[in-house]
Order: sequence, then C-alpha cells, then structure tokens
Amino acid sequence: MSQMFNRPRTATHPASRRAYIAVILFSAIILIFFGVSEMTKKEVTVNQDGDVLTVQTHENTVEELLTGLDIEIKDQDLVEPSYIPN
Repeated sequence: MSQMFNRPRTATHPASRRAYIAVILFSAIILIFFGVSEMTKKEVTVNQDGDVLTVQTHENTVEELLTGLDIEIKDQDLVEPSYIPN
C-alpha cells in the first residue's frame, strides 16, 4: 500500500511549458487584435435604388467604400457625405 503513495512524480518538461505559454500568449494577442479591429470599424448605411445595406468598414473614404462594394456613382446620384469622383 505504501508503494501507491510513493510513486515518483513526473516533472513537466521546461520546453513543453514554454511552448504551452507561447501558444497561450499568441492566442491572447490574436484575440486582442481581432477585438480591437472589430471595435474600430465604422457602421455605414448605403441606400442603392431603395435597397438598404448596412456594412461595417475600415475604409477611410466614401470612394473606397463604394469601390469595395462595386457601386458605380452617376451624376444624378446623391451621395452623403459628398463624393466627387476622380
């Protein structure tokens, strides 16, 4: 019976502990980056021919947003904030 309680304990290898910590830290950094990325997006509503589309974007200009959505602006279109095509 005493042999059951006197079993040698296995030590965690330092290299595997470092790898475990590295994986945890890497995962935390990725989650933080993703969270910050999602929090900094702007919500924009686009009304194209009566179809309303709300998108989350990191685009800096209306032109970049509309180009990304494959929306072509014509002279008779109303764009707010104002947009002057190049």
